[in-house]
Amino acid sequence: MIVSLPMFGDYYTNNLLSGSPKTTMLGNLIDDAVGSTGQGNKAAAFVLILMVLVLIPMLYYMRSTSRSLVNR
Repeated sequence: MIVSLPMFGDYYTNNLLSGSPKTTMLGNLIDDAVGSTGQGNKAAAFVLILMVLVLIPMLYYMRSTSRSLVNR
């Protein structure tokens, strides 16, 4: 999880190093949607998708580690 979190939120480095549209990350899409007029719904949808993509593996990890601690 620690390795994948910057992928979701670190969009500034991508813009700084490469302005190429081929390297767009989810953070870039959210940033573009928030910065555009009338795109609040699109930005909110992207944030919800991002939350689901981060929370599901995190909950799985927490559940599996708690089970292993109980089984000791």
